[in-house]
Amino acid sequence: MQYFITQNIRIDAEGYPETIDDRELTLEEMQEAVGGYIEMVPLSTKLIAGGDHPSKDDGQVYMIVNEEGLIMNLPYNKYASQIAGQQVVGTALFIKAEYIK
Repeated sequence: MQYFITQNIRIDAEGYPETIDDRELTLEEMQEAVGGYIEMVPLSTKLIAGGDHPSKDDGQVYMIVNEEGLIMNLPYNKYASQIAGQQVVGTALFIKAEYIK
């Protein structure tokens, strides 16, 4: 299954997605959203819908997660894991690179 990120989203461990405004996010906002220190994981540019979305980073999408999520025993995030193609725990943000300060 292929997923496309057309806007910034937050997915909690229960799988509830929430749209985040398409604007630059500060470090503090990202830390608050994931509940601690962040880890930025670059994901495939294929996650951007279509090929015509201009981006200063060629459509790069980052997944932002809690860096200490495994140590903190955060719950497995099935939906974020499916999108990212790797195991994800806790809340995950999917942010287009152009919106990261």
